[in-house]
Amino acid sequence: MRNGLERLLRYTVLTGFLMPNSAHTITEIAKELAKHPFVTYLDDVQLSDGLLAGAIKNAAVIACSDMGLLVPYVCSSAKVQLFLFQNGGHKFSSGGFVETVVGSGVEHIVVYGHSVCNYTKHMAKSVVDTPAKKGLEFSERSQLELYSVALDCDSASLWEHVGQFNVLFELSKMLADPSILQLATERNLELHAWFYKSDSEQFEVFDPERGAFVVPDINLSNSSVISLVTAEGHYR
Repeated sequence: MRNGLERLLRYTVLTGFLMPNSAHTITEIAKELAKHPFVTYLDDVQLSDGLLAGAIKNAAVIACSDMGLLVPYVCSSAKVQLFLFQNGGHKFSSGGFVETVVGSGVEHIVVYGHSVCNYTKHMAKSVVDTPAKKGLEFSERSQLELYSVALDCDSASLWEHVGQFNVLFELSKMLADPSILQLATERNLELHAWFYKSDSEQFEVFDPERGAFVVPDINLSNSSVISLVTAEGHYR
């Protein structure tokens, strides 16, 4: 009984209800990101319309390889420049992501995560099983604790929190990268975060003004154009 109560308490603390001052709960990391003028709201329809209309020259979306075909190709038109990266998690430090962003002068970067992610559980176990290093940053300690509780509780709602935390945490690491930060400062690069709830098939966007993931208020007008790819591979 005691172990169950301890796990519940740890879960409550980590999700921000009993420890609002923790700098790396979802709430607090969201507040930190909201302070950056480079982190803005942009949903999938706005990105697609912007690319097709030419208002957005190019963009890069980095998602988890575990998402597979669940990744909506927000704009499949061959006329636009949209770089789509998928790797274990959504790590921007691999696969030539930074080199592509810098070399192509990318204007928008999207970090795209999702719930029910097998890789997240694998990564969490790997982090927890790795002998702890001395002098960990507070963010790393928070991440380790969050992963430990998630593995102990194995709660779907907690894993969803982990997924959202990982997306925002990756965004914060991007802002600490000198190359990305220089692009944001000199070329007005904008960064965005998306999250897909697999069970409910709900797409959410990080809104820095609210400091949270929100469901987009999509109002499709006659001028809105979305290019999709059919099962046969044709554009429509």
